[in-house]
Amino acid sequence: MGYWATGNTIYTGNNRYVLNNVKLGQYKIELKHTDWLLRSYTTQENAGESYSATVTPVIFNETWKRSYDPNNVSGSWYPQYTGAFMGALQAGVPYDQAHNVARQFADQGRPAAGSAQFKEIFDAVRKVPIPKGGLFLEKSQLWMTEGQYNFSKWIKFVEIIAGANWKNYILDSKGTLFIDTAGPIHIKETGAFAQATKKLFNNSLTLSFSGRYDKNEDFKGRFTPRATALFKLAKNNNLRFSYQTAYRFPSTQQKYIRLDVGDYTILGGLPWIQEYLEADKSTILEIKNNVPGTTPYVFPELKPESVQSYEVGYKGLISKNLLVDAYGYWGRYENFLGRNALYHANRQEIYSTVVNSPTKVKTYGYGLGLDYRLNEKYSMFFNGYSDVLTDIPADFQAYFNAPKYRFNLGFASEGMGKKRLVGFNVSLHWQDAFNWDGELANGPVNAFSTIDAQVSYKLSAIRSMVRIGGTNLTNHYYKNAFANPEIGAIYYASFAYNIF
Repeated sequence: MGYWATGNTIYTGNNRYVLNNVKLGQYKIELKHTDWLLRSYTTQENAGESYSATVTPVIFNETWKRSYDPNNVSGSWYPQYTGAFMGALQAGVPYDQAHNVARQFADQGRPAAGSAQFKEIFDAVRKVPIPKGGLFLEKSQLWMTEGQYNFSKWIKFVEIIAGANWKNYILDSKGTLFIDTAGPIHIKETGAFAQATKKLFNNSLTLSFSGRYDKNEDFKGRFTPRATALFKLAKNNNLRFSYQTAYRFPSTQQKYIRLDVGDYTILGGLPWIQEYLEADKSTILEIKNNVPGTTPYVFPELKPESVQSYEVGYKGLISKNLLVDAYGYWGRYENFLGRNALYHANRQEIYSTVVNSPTKVKTYGYGLGLDYRLNEKYSMFFNGYSDVLTDIPADFQAYFNAPKYRFNLGFASEGMGKKRLVGFNVSLHWQDAFNWDGELANGPVNAFSTIDAQVSYKLSAIRSMVRIGGTNLTNHYYKNAFANPEIGAIYYASFAYNIF
């Protein structure tokens, strides 16, 4: 089985990126049996002509006119702006107007956007690989083989499933994204697991125990056990408990990225960053409250993140009309992965590095889902959730971006009238305000609500359906992330043929 795709889009991460003519291939071989499974697959990436939409304009400006050229001071942008700005102030021009006067003077001769000269310079810059231009040369790969075996044929008193996997990451960006200037970086991971499940008391209690071991060549191996219990309280009514331990290795980017994003440089967290920063002969300070500290920064060892969590839940069908699904959980992270900011005093530059939280970060949450069928034609639903992360150190970027509260409420009909040809659904979504913690920007995201609705009509004679509807019907613009564009309404009509 294989998939291949190509396309263009804009991606927002720690910066804005233009994915231009990007290509992605995924190919899989799989063998299945009633007792076992074996599969291998690979993901192949090609960034095409993708480039940084932030770095490219910066280099464009420097290509057109240097900010400061010691060999041509009078022809440099900064001296021209400063001279014109001070002259305007001395002539009594107000501050804001003086700024505009200085910009106009320093920007004389700048190619107009869309002009032939602008396009020529811009295209030349975006086609030059990072760091001298904005182009990514990214052709990374992932190779994966995994299998599992069900021992039920041989072991009758308990159901046992065991399996193993092998991964190979190949990072190949020619130094434009990772530190792979000397050649591709290979990262191997291996893992194995076993799970035992036992039903007791006439299937009223189901117990499950599992454990897995994983090893990444950059870190020591880790074993994680898990246990669950499912109680059958009555027909279609179950109570579940679970205890889980889990961990995650830092991602490939969290280990090996090296990317200049304009205002600062993003680095991984492995020991190589100390050599890159020349930490042994430089003054490096941690930035707290947007101000560099006073004592030299001590680089900690980067470790995998681990968590212990507990969950309790209930799912049941009441009076054949009301389906209830409720849960609550609590967890505690150790070595929670995030980022901090460092100031390199010798270079006068800012760097972002991957670190573990020095404190144990806690999380908890709960949710409730209700589905109520009024009769054969009409139904209602409600679901609400809450997720919280606490004990995060100050100035530690956790990138936990979830509103504390959010819910959905809806009313629908599968078919009205004698022939049940007309259907509809209406839903309301609301989420609480929260502070966005991102790599591109940090800031508040306001609370917002949206209304979505749809009406459908069945054309029974040709087994087809017509739908008319919209999302965010009131066209109230909102943002779901800080620094993202605002989202308005989408209205649509569709026709589906031969669907029932």
